[in-house]
Amino acid sequence: MRALATVAIKRSAGVGILKMLSNMYGAIMVTKQQAILIQTQALNAVTELTGILHAVEGDCSTEDFEALKRGVGLSIGRIQIELLEFIYQGYPELDHLKDVG
Repeated sequence: MRALATVAIKRSAGVGILKMLSNMYGAIMVTKQQAILIQTQALNAVTELTGILHAVEGDCSTEDFEALKRGVGLSIGRIQIELLEFIYQGYPELDHLKDVG
C-alpha cells in the first residue's frame, strides 16, 4: 500500500512549512544524517497509519472504514509532500521510489 499511496500522491499539489522554508532560503536546511532520520520516522509513521486500516478492516461499517481510509490517506499524503519530498529535494539519492512509476 505504501508504494501505491506514494505513487498516487507523488509530486501532487501542496506546499508544507518545511518546503516553504526551503524555497525561501534556497537550500535544504538539514544534514544528510537528519534527513535519513526524518525519512525513517516518516516511513514508520506511514506504516503505523496503514496499520490502522488493517486493524479495523472488516470490523466496522463501510462508511466508518471509508472515513478512516480517507483520514489515513490524507495523513500519508501530508507526510509525503511536507516531509519526504522536502528531504528528497536536497538528497534525491534517499528517494528509493524515484524510478517507480
